[in-house]
Amino acid sequence: MSGEPDAPAPAARPGAGTPPVVELEGAAFAYGGAPVLTGVTGTLAPGRALALVGPNGSGKTTLLRALLGMVDIVAGRVRVAGAAPGRARPGSLGYVPQISDLDPDFPVTALEVVLMGTYSRLGLLRRPGPALRARCRAALDAVGLEHAAARRFGTLSGGQQQRVLLARCVAAQPELVLLDEPFNGLDQPNRDALVRILTDLKNDGVGVVVSTHDLVLAREVCEQVALLAGRQIAFGPRQEVLVPRLVEEAYGSSGADRLLDLGAR
Repeated sequence: MSGEPDAPAPAARPGAGTPPVVELEGAAFAYGGAPVLTGVTGTLAPGRALALVGPNGSGKTTLLRALLGMVDIVAGRVRVAGAAPGRARPGSLGYVPQISDLDPDFPVTALEVVLMGTYSRLGLLRRPGPALRARCRAALDAVGLEHAAARRFGTLSGGQQQRVLLARCVAAQPELVLLDEPFNGLDQPNRDALVRILTDLKNDGVGVVVSTHDLVLAREVCEQVALLAGRQIAFGPRQEVLVPRLVEEAYGSSGADRLLDLGAR
């Protein structure tokens, strides 16, 4: 059996009464033992971005993985794209891992990586047809890499690989995109390209969650910030969260230096 189903409708633009793409109420998370992150409460609307920030071991990656259904929720309530974590409809979530988590020797092209993002919606035994391939090429073009469609993924630079993974998300037309430290080690051109792509996703009504150490990025890209330190320090608008008292509560003595970096940009 071959062919492809009708293309899913693009994510709805945010508006009055639009339900959140992420809801957290007093949530706590654990890896089979004592909770490693507690007291997380907040929401994210479609077309907005949330930065998860805090020191090493604060719970940023834990929360990101919890939204994907990969970490136990031991208290509170969590909803992602209208469902329990791991239960959202196929294709509604996109995930961009850290480049260090990928195998550079995996023998696939950039276009094949993008096509993988659409498989969950194709159904059993279906193969991507011309329309879907064209949409994936358009997604590569949207991130400035259509010319690299036939190149082996592992030969691309780290920044280009991140952009291919974002194209995979774009092609799948998700409601929510989750990114784990996407800007680590990127040069300024690739950083600027990723900022533009994330802005385009938000303009299309897609929610974005970014785990990052970079407070400048959090302010530049994200309307909301969750400040973590094994517990929630604050969750809300960036201008209310990225303030001296709260940043120093999360980071301790290094908080002042991070605020200086933030003020310099």
